[in-house]
Amino acid sequence: MKNPQHILKYLLRIFILITFVTVSYSAQAEEQEGNSEATNSSEFSVPASKEERKKLWDSLPEEKKEELRKKFTRFKKLSPEQRQQLKSKMQKWKKLPKEERARLKKRWRNFQQLPPEERTRIKAKIQEFKKLPKEERQKRKADFKKWRKNRKNNPKRTKGT
Repeated sequence: MKNPQHILKYLLRIFILITFVTVSYSAQAEEQEGNSEATNSSEFSVPASKEERKKLWDSLPEEKKEELRKKFTRFKKLSPEQRQQLKSKMQKWKKLPKEERARLKKRWRNFQQLPPEERTRIKAKIQEFKKLPKEERQKRKADFKKWRKNRKNNPKRTKGT
């Protein structure tokens, strides 16, 4: 059995996907109805009424419905503590600015497009980093930020200049 942290990270991605799908389909439904109010994509709310939720569900393709059913079944199997951790992470996600969420989604898509062995290598490096003492992690983060800042301020010269 996979460790709870791995499961929580996976479920967080699932809920982000579900929320994204919900918001996307809500926006499409409003456009089709000619509703002048735009959906705020930073809000992760499910339609309040049962009729609205049914209408949203009915608008989903069958394969998406099946995928969501499976994900919800996995969620129901979580312990109350795991569910609470997941809710907490979702609240943190919800508080992020729209631009930051978009940036993170793009990074996730880029990561998913890497070859499996490269993703495995990166995940191993992340686990290795997490095992470091807190002070060492903070030092490395600070060093990385300095490196990144210097890199932005001093871009590499092209050949011939």
